[in-house]
Amino acid sequence: MKITIVGGGVIGLTCAWYLARMGESVSIVERGDVGQGASSGNTGWLVPALAAPLAAPGTIRRSLRLALKRDSPVSISPPLSVSAQRWLWRFYRSAQPASYAPATMSLARLSSSVFQLYDELRDGGVQFEMHDDGVTMLFLTQEAAEDEFRHLTETAGDGSPGATLISGDEVRRNEPLIGDAVAAAVELHGQGHLRPESLIAGLTQSLRDLGVRISERCAVTRIVSRRGGWLMDTDGETVESEKVILAAGWQTAKLVEGLGGRITLQPGLGYTLTSEAAHTAPAKPLYFGEGRISCAPYADSTVRLASFLGLGSSDSTIDRRRVETIVKAADRYAPDLNVTSRWTSWTGVRPMTADGLPYIGSVPGREGLFVATGHGMLGMTLAPATGEALARAVVEYPRELPELSAFRLDRG
Repeated sequence: MKITIVGGGVIGLTCAWYLARMGESVSIVERGDVGQGASSGNTGWLVPALAAPLAAPGTIRRSLRLALKRDSPVSISPPLSVSAQRWLWRFYRSAQPASYAPATMSLARLSSSVFQLYDELRDGGVQFEMHDDGVTMLFLTQEAAEDEFRHLTETAGDGSPGATLISGDEVRRNEPLIGDAVAAAVELHGQGHLRPESLIAGLTQSLRDLGVRISERCAVTRIVSRRGGWLMDTDGETVESEKVILAAGWQTAKLVEGLGGRITLQPGLGYTLTSEAAHTAPAKPLYFGEGRISCAPYADSTVRLASFLGLGSSDSTIDRRRVETIVKAADRYAPDLNVTSRWTSWTGVRPMTADGLPYIGSVPGREGLFVATGHGMLGMTLAPATGEALARAVVEYPRELPELSAFRLDRG
């Protein structure tokens, strides 16, 4: 069976890998360079313990309060389009306890096998850098640390690796670069992180070894249904496929709309700062709680910080004010990191769904057309599970997979 995947980010690549391993004929069409969207520049956290929808009870009130501050890690870009208003209304409904609880459980199930599946990728020949040292969450007040610890304890399911609440002095003994302003911390056990660029490179090489054709800098201009399959016009040629997977990040919504369907997505702009050789690197990933900054160290002493959610913004122009906000916030938690605005800056756009659940599955009424997008800030955590499940759904279509029911495109 010939299958074409539109989008060469981590989601599209993992879908392709599992399909190719099942013996299918797979090609990937990517409008830019493979992995150069939101996939390559993030911190690579693998955090099933934090796999929860952004639409949580109390989120709207906190986000609006933050969005009014000049140095906020959150912003909402006006003017709001009709689609953005529709997204915000659905976000409001999804942030109610009755919706949040089942959505959290669905993400927990999807992310539960993350480390097993990454081991499967490695066993299948994909080479990449990965660590399983856990995560330390830092807070400037004891109250904030206790609130986070309570939340993690209440939402932990059976078999959860758990968390430990520790004092600021204790965390400084483990991580000397942490500053005196840190009052307490939460140690998350059984979590990990990887180097995103290494995963993208490893997947790309493995796919080529498996015979997958990858077309880069090749934009899709038209997709039409034809004779029980699909025709796709690109910049250079017309591609004919039996089945198509749309995994083009936040731009997937436009592709689906052009085919008569609809999914609710908004772009969520994120920033990272990377030091190629930090003088001092933490032993494990850190999260600067109130500043909403993730910090990841890699094997070559590179350190990367990620922060900021610009809802509704897809402008990748570097805003130096945002960079300075990250620098100042990081300095409060770990002054010895020596974070400066001279660190390499990067922006990427995450595909954000209103209810916090990705879209994974077939497009209703469009036989042979599938979607995998909307993973927000959990792309690395959910990528292998998405790729494995969707590959089975594509091959076994029209049989519906029960484990994907929460992520169907026509959910309420």
